[in-house]
Amino acid sequence: MNSEVQAALGFNLHAPLKTIHAYLSSLNPPMLHMLDDELIEAATKEIRPEGKPRKLYVSPNSLPHSPPFPLD
Repeated sequence: MNSEVQAALGFNLHAPLKTIHAYLSSLNPPMLHMLDDELIEAATKEIRPEGKPRKLYVSPNSLPHSPPFPLD
């Protein structure tokens, strides 16, 4: 970063890049083998709402009384 910009802001915007590889390596024991799992792509895939119903599920046991609206 430009030193003039850093001086004007009063702090440095630059920070080390954090990666999943570095995080998994830092664990004890290291867990890098997770990246070789054949299901890693499916497990980390973006969840898209298009074409999916938006149903709310609330356990009846967690409610103090009946909700004022249907839960379907």
